[in-house]
Amino acid sequence: MCYGLKQGNIRVLNIHTALILLFRAHTQGVTNMAFFAEDVHLLASVSVEGWLFVWKISEGPDEEGTPQITGKIVIAIQIVGEGEAVRPRGCWHCHKQDVLAVGVGKRVLRIDTTKVAKGEVPSAEDPIKCPVENLIDGVQFVGKHDGEVTDLSMCQWMTTWLVSASMDGTGPLNREVKIWSSASEEGWLLPSDAESWKCTQTLELKSSAQSRVEDAFFNQVIALLQAGLLLLANSKKNAIYGMHLDFGGEPAFTMPIMSFTGTNISPHGEQII
Repeated sequence: MCYGLKQGNIRVLNIHTALILLFRAHTQGVTNMAFFAEDVHLLASVSVEGWLFVWKISEGPDEEGTPQITGKIVIAIQIVGEGEAVRPRGCWHCHKQDVLAVGVGKRVLRIDTTKVAKGEVPSAEDPIKCPVENLIDGVQFVGKHDGEVTDLSMCQWMTTWLVSASMDGTGPLNREVKIWSSASEEGWLLPSDAESWKCTQTLELKSSAQSRVEDAFFNQVIALLQAGLLLLANSKKNAIYGMHLDFGGEPAFTMPIMSFTGTNISPHGEQII
């Protein structure tokens, strides 16, 4: 597991062995972290200053045989030119460990870690500058919202789907969701640098409580396209919404939802929260 500390530090902890590793790279608060998978120890982290790091974490004995956790930087990027990006977000492709999506300001970007600064040694002190108006190799523009992107989720079911949530541009409301997919039906089979994206649908949530409109809307989203579901965590109302073609739900909770995820149960493959 990992968690962010003050001044941008990240602590990695093995809960079974109690071994600890401290990453010192971000200079401001970390806004999002995500492991690629339980058995692939790649950690992506983004922070307020627009810095993105991908870390490869290993565990094993040192030269003296003492168990330890070690980590090295795979890529280090600073995304610049998007104004005040308060809460950059990131998520991994569900099957490709070299692909992740990042939301910075109003933009959604797709990053191929194998093509970013190929042949160069990544540096925590001097990350590669990536201007949003002149993207570097390995960084692709997916699309843009009218307000700041607040969350991302990516999944794959016959094609690659990316869901992004944002403020709608009229105030502190996270009520707009955009669904992006590969422009080609064969997009999930194409090389990563040949894949292009299009927005297939935009969802905007509206509240009937007009006098308390600021209390109405969600701030996190997860896509479970195999089950045909979008899950929206609404910390304003302490609820989770399930969006489907022909049903919806709102199970209530007693405390705000700060974080959640989706997974599969074997052997039948049902998706749960």
